[in-house]
Amino acid sequence: MTYENIQTQLKRFPILMFTMFYCAWLTTDHYAWISAPDSELGQRRTQVMAGKSDFEDLKKQLGAAQAFYGQLDMIRSRISALSFQLDSTKAEMSQDLDIAGLVQLISIQAHAAGLQLKSVRPGIETTGIYYNELPIRVSFTGVYVQALVLFDRLAKSNRVLRVVGFDSLPASSQVNRLVPLEWNVKLVSYRMAH
Repeated sequence: MTYENIQTQLKRFPILMFTMFYCAWLTTDHYAWISAPDSELGQRRTQVMAGKSDFEDLKKQLGAAQAFYGQLDMIRSRISALSFQLDSTKAEMSQDLDIAGLVQLISIQAHAAGLQLKSVRPGIETTGIYYNELPIRVSFTGVYVQALVLFDRLAKSNRVLRVVGFDSLPASSQVNRLVPLEWNVKLVSYRMAH
């Protein structure tokens, strides 16, 4: 093939058209490479997005850990205070339940409050995992303020007593300024389990 023969062949072949088709093919191939999720670029983008998501999750966890660390001293001091309170409660709760002493305490405090004590009936002790409970039924007559004084005195005693429930009914006519009430109170005393 001679030079002139090649020139004639090239003049017949539409180079501009071939170039346009080639550019169109490259453009569609490039668009497929950019937009297809299974292409190498799409896979890399997916990995980058997953990495960003993991980074944001770790950032949130780090923020939560830093907030917890900031409150850790406060939590430690609260645990220390609760531990001290537990130790003092254990010291107040005796190992032995002195029912006679407990009845005497209730009797003395009721008379000191000005109440007319009718009965003090200890119940059956129930056993728990950490402590035992002894229910005590107390019946007395007195005005509302006197009952509050009794409850306050029992709360300030060195025994752990809790008022579980009470009923009160008028004992006489309601014409007086201070109406005497018939009280039925259920107290619970606690002691440490063995």
